[in-house]
Amino acid sequence: MKQILFTILCFWSLGIQAQDSEVMTIPYLEVTAKIDGVLDDQVWENLSVISGFYNQFPNDEGLADNQTELKIFHNKKFLYIGVLYRDAEERNNIASLKRDIYDDIISISDCFGIVLDPYNEGNNGYLFGVNASGVQYDALMGNINQLNSSWSTVWYSEVSKNGKNKYYEIAIPLNAINFKAEKNIWGIQFFTNDTKQVQFSTLAQSPRNFAQYDLRFTKKFRLENLPEKVTQKFSLLPSVSINYAEDKIAETSNRQFIPSLDGQYAITPSLRLDATINPDFSQVEVDQQVTNLSRFAINFPERRKFFLENSDLFNNLGSYFGNPFNSRRIGSETDILFGGKVSGNIGTKTRIGLLNVQTKETEEIKGKNYSVLVGQQNLSNLFNATIFMINTQQGKLYNRIGGGGFNYKSKNNVWSGEVKASQAFTNETNKKNGNYFAEVFYQKRKWNASAFVNKIEKNYIAETGFIPFLYNYDASTGTTIRESYTRTGGDVQLKHFPENSKHIDWIRRFWLENRTTLDANNQLKDYFLFLSPFAIRFKNRSYVYAVVMNQYDNLQYNFDVLQNGNYIQPGEYNFTYGRTGYWSPNNRKFYFATKFEFGQFYNGFRINPFGRISYRMLPRAVFSIIYEMNDINLGELGRKSFHLAKFSSEVYLNNRMNWTTYLQYNTQQNNFNINSRFQWEYKPLSYIYFVFSNNFDNNLNPKDWGVSFKINRRFDF
Repeated sequence: MKQILFTILCFWSLGIQAQDSEVMTIPYLEVTAKIDGVLDDQVWENLSVISGFYNQFPNDEGLADNQTELKIFHNKKFLYIGVLYRDAEERNNIASLKRDIYDDIISISDCFGIVLDPYNEGNNGYLFGVNASGVQYDALMGNINQLNSSWSTVWYSEVSKNGKNKYYEIAIPLNAINFKAEKNIWGIQFFTNDTKQVQFSTLAQSPRNFAQYDLRFTKKFRLENLPEKVTQKFSLLPSVSINYAEDKIAETSNRQFIPSLDGQYAITPSLRLDATINPDFSQVEVDQQVTNLSRFAINFPERRKFFLENSDLFNNLGSYFGNPFNSRRIGSETDILFGGKVSGNIGTKTRIGLLNVQTKETEEIKGKNYSVLVGQQNLSNLFNATIFMINTQQGKLYNRIGGGGFNYKSKNNVWSGEVKASQAFTNETNKKNGNYFAEVFYQKRKWNASAFVNKIEKNYIAETGFIPFLYNYDASTGTTIRESYTRTGGDVQLKHFPENSKHIDWIRRFWLENRTTLDANNQLKDYFLFLSPFAIRFKNRSYVYAVVMNQYDNLQYNFDVLQNGNYIQPGEYNFTYGRTGYWSPNNRKFYFATKFEFGQFYNGFRINPFGRISYRMLPRAVFSIIYEMNDINLGELGRKSFHLAKFSSEVYLNNRMNWTTYLQYNTQQNNFNINSRFQWEYKPLSYIYFVFSNNFDNNLNPKDWGVSFKINRRFDF
């Protein structure tokens, strides 16, 4: 471990300064602009034009042929942006009319986007985007540009066009953003995506191998006369839900009338208080079902509103597979009674997060109290540090985790990394209870590489976390055994970018990736080797690839992957398999993806075809069909095919009203699910939902069904 940390620190020392020092000004004006997408208010005539957008994708050299011109000001209440994009065509390319889907609104629709880093330190910020049909996207941004698309706030935008000229007019409330008046130099990036011609451009020059929203590539803007206090301090979101559920197997039914209240108070422009009482999450979209052929659990993202504000503070306290806090665990046993949270900046370099949630008590399960305290400090432009404490209390039983870590990003934006450590404490034991993690990234145009090590000891019990590899399930006894392990890995990629090719974006020369797990005695438990000797990305955004994989598993416990009672016995297994696939251009009305995986699987053979077909009938609807099969033949242990089929339809009545239906057939879970959800945003972030759900087994025998109606209304004071 010490050698790894020393190596990472050596890499960190290689950073060199490469930032744009020019500071532009966003003026303060005591005027407003009517947000109608026309840009005919007098204020726009008197402002200077900001232009000179650079190519970012697929070519990141020189100025863009089709330029974007923007003007910007604030009036202490709103940040106003007026945009003119000089397109080469009159038509627009739109992928969806549904809010907050990154790929559909940002990646494969004509759009304009804004990245805000109010502290100009590259650690956290905001992403706002609007496509050419006026559909909005907003997200929180955490360290290393982790997006939380479930976060939403009220802001205003309209679009219009006049021939080939496309106009975007935007007003972002300053009370939606955490900032401090004395920290008036923000990092801001503007970008325009023209998906018809596949030409993406940015105001601050950004390499193509980084995301457009990367906080390391922003331009400095000085905001004149920022307010010391926000004008709107309160937002309240009362709601009422009426739910009915019927269990066909148990022959029981349940009716619920659930009033609830969510609220937010701006203590300062940079510090927020969130509260929830008796929340109901029936409006949250259904999770997408998957086939899981591993021996470990999988994780789903958090979408519940209360947990989203400043969520990057709470959700990045460990590694991806060793995270001590996962808010999806809260409320999984019994419903939430109430919760409170204070989060944001208490200084220009200091962020805090304090969360407390109490769940309800039932006849079978006692309620639990969940508390989290997180502090984050920017030590310099290169380093920030985090410390945290998590407590889960159920009567006299407790589970506590304390720890901290450091994050690093080099000045030349090539190196980044993090080191984290924490320990868990329970009533039973305080020994062998650690979680230690270190990771380093190297990112250049042609070369990308990373390496990590994660040691988790067997008594690192995180009741409010996600630690899947710690728990080993023995199918023959039905028991779960905790075992210490060390997981290491790394990858390296080399890409070639043809300079004069009209069709090829890049060619991957190779991509080598390894994941290795050692037990408590440093003996090999398993490894996974991934080699991609061939991949081509075309400039029309299609993609073809081939992969070879090798896997070793020193299996310690019986594994019933076929779910037929015939176990794969403990022993050493080494198997090799391959994969090839193709994606069609995803910025067109009709697109598809296909994959075929085949080869050895433990002591047998597996075939895994996959296909997806989607068709956009915009502006009215999008239809998709996905099918995946895993046919596993284990010889004398048996043969079984797992089928996963999904059909989805999204019907748009307008930008704020849609009807989404999922049909999901999953033979591994013995479930056929129908979920139909009508959603109307009748006021900004105020919704009416009607959800119908029905579940059957594989033979279409009914299991349960339910309906839910919910209405909420957002009030800002």
